Amino acid sequence: MPPMCAAGDREEAEHAIAFDKATCRRAIKGAAAEVHMSDTRNKILDVLKARRPNTMSPSEIAAAAELMEEVVKLQLGRICAPLT
Repeated sequence: MPPMCAAGDREEAEHAIAFDKATCRRAIKGAAAEVHMSDTRNKILDVLKARRPNTMSPSEIAAAAELMEEVVKLQLGRICAPLT
């Protein structure tokens, strides 16, 4: 589970943190959900962002991202599941 940050009147947020052994310091890498996304999911989202606002079929996304269509369909289901 990613560390939770909360202070005063600020909203809670989950961040991915990297530790630098050389300096003994931690650095926030970004929102945990975005940092920990799979490479496949990132490829799909990159293709969709580049073609926005146009729609694409799973086969078109697969071709553009150089992925198998079945993998794209599975990942799209996972990406869209929280939206329903």
